[in-house]
Amino acid sequence: MKKLLVSIMFLLSVVLSVQAQNIDTLTIGQNGNHDFKTVSAAFDSLYNRGVGNSIMLLVTADYIPDDSLYHETFPITVQDVKGTDAETTITLKLAEDINVTLKDSADCIFYLDNAKHFSIYGDGRLNVVNESKVNGTAGIRLYGNCDDIVIDGCNIMAEVADSCSYGISAECHYGEYPIVLSNNNISRATYGMFVTDDSDKKGRDIIIDGNSIGDVRDGYHITSCGICVSVANSHKDVSSRFVISDNKIFSVMGGVLPTGITVYDGSGTISNNLILDIVNNNQAHETNAAYGMLIMSANDSVECYNNMISHVAADNAYGIYTHTDNSLSEFYYNSIYLCEDNSEYLDNVAQSSCFLIDGLDNGSRFFMKNNILLNNFGDIYGQPVTDATCIGIRNVADDLVPLLNNRVNIVHNIFYADDMEDGFSVFNMTSDSVYWYYDISAWNTMNNDTTNYDMNPVFTSTSLLMIAESNALGTPIDGITADYFKTTRNQWHPDIGACEIAHHGTSDFTDEIDLKAYYSNGNIKVIADKMLKGDVYVVDMAGRVVTYNRIDGYSAEIPFSGESGVYVVIITGKTNISKKIFI
Repeated sequence: MKKLLVSIMFLLSVVLSVQAQNIDTLTIGQNGNHDFKTVSAAFDSLYNRGVGNSIMLLVTADYIPDDSLYHETFPITVQDVKGTDAETTITLKLAEDINVTLKDSADCIFYLDNAKHFSIYGDGRLNVVNESKVNGTAGIRLYGNCDDIVIDGCNIMAEVADSCSYGISAECHYGEYPIVLSNNNISRATYGMFVTDDSDKKGRDIIIDGNSIGDVRDGYHITSCGICVSVANSHKDVSSRFVISDNKIFSVMGGVLPTGITVYDGSGTISNNLILDIVNNNQAHETNAAYGMLIMSANDSVECYNNMISHVAADNAYGIYTHTDNSLSEFYYNSIYLCEDNSEYLDNVAQSSCFLIDGLDNGSRFFMKNNILLNNFGDIYGQPVTDATCIGIRNVADDLVPLLNNRVNIVHNIFYADDMEDGFSVFNMTSDSVYWYYDISAWNTMNNDTTNYDMNPVFTSTSLLMIAESNALGTPIDGITADYFKTTRNQWHPDIGACEIAHHGTSDFTDEIDLKAYYSNGNIKVIADKMLKGDVYVVDMAGRVVTYNRIDGYSAEIPFSGESGVYVVIITGKTNISKKIFI
């Protein structure tokens, strides 16, 4: 009898589990027989009655945001709906392309006000255009105790004008479940993504991955920062607070202190990002600086690996700038190339550092391995560049110099200053320090080390930083088994830099792929006879990436507004298939 009772209870639990996963689909559209005329009306109904099952809100081809009779109310406000939890969620999806334009009457399209267990899957079909010049507008805004939120596949174009605007803005508190911002395309904004979170109870992860932010076309730039993150790190038992990975950040320029990725606070990882064209060409700024990455950490743990950063240009240009207090900082397999920008000529380059360590204190631990830092600003601008260096050290605690000890370890890196007239590989500008390093030989002698190298890594592109041939000079890093392009790293002697050359860009099937590419009506169209999944880059003959898109299928379209000429289409991805085609 006891066994029978257990069996009945088990079956009942299975039935209840299946029921809990039931999904009710509700359709939205002004024409035809739909459940709701507008998205706002759908949420008004959900607030009134709550939910018993998960809900799929499907926006159909009949949906017209500015319909004369049933027009949408902006912002579309999403709040906590009674009955939702981690298993019972609300999802908004689109059946067809939807174009939504924000005027001056509202400050965002979607306003997630203390929303929980809610997802937007735009699938590349939700096109949000923010034409409002009201200060602080956003395409999508999260505020308050938002929890278990996904914003995926939305196309957002903001209005920068003279106001501050955001593609996605998130100011969140007290969450338990992740907030995920993935696969969105954002351009023409002050900040692509601006995320703050102070979940000081259970804590949760902030995941920002697979987004394309910025645009090389004139007038579509991000003006201040591609991704800006500040999260509390009070729950020490959790190893990861934020994940910033696989994002493409193009053309941040025109604003004060343009930056690709900024982390002001929090622990987590920054990996496999491409950061290109971070340019401060406004000589009127008091501090005319630009940063590929700006990392300000206090009592945190940040791991940064497999990132490619190039074309950072300003009076003071930094590929990566880090200031840490009582923190663990780890930088592995990054490739940084300070070279010419794709924008306005800069006639006053005072200082440039591929990597600047600033303010390392006695409570910090700092590890830097397998990075390529190449600085050739002096060659590009044809003039002496004061204090130009691959790696700079400033305001470091005196007892951490020399640096090679159990808390600070800088080994197996390539520092190449490209024979600049007034440049050098390593420069220690720490106050009250007697150690000043100008070349790798002096650095290695002082630290009794022979694993940092002054050699040309030979990049095949000035922005997609693949190396021409293997260097096999790196040291294995636990947990990092693949490079930026998802190529498996050599487990004994990996290549230094973000690219592992072994078998890179080739496949047993490469020669069997019938791949065509051509220009048509503002797009480069790519068509293959086999399924492809990965990234599509269009590169000019100078090696610069001029546009980018993803491919997941047999074809893709890449927006292109460049001049006529010869370009190369490069396809790389998880399928490890790559092929070049001249257009």
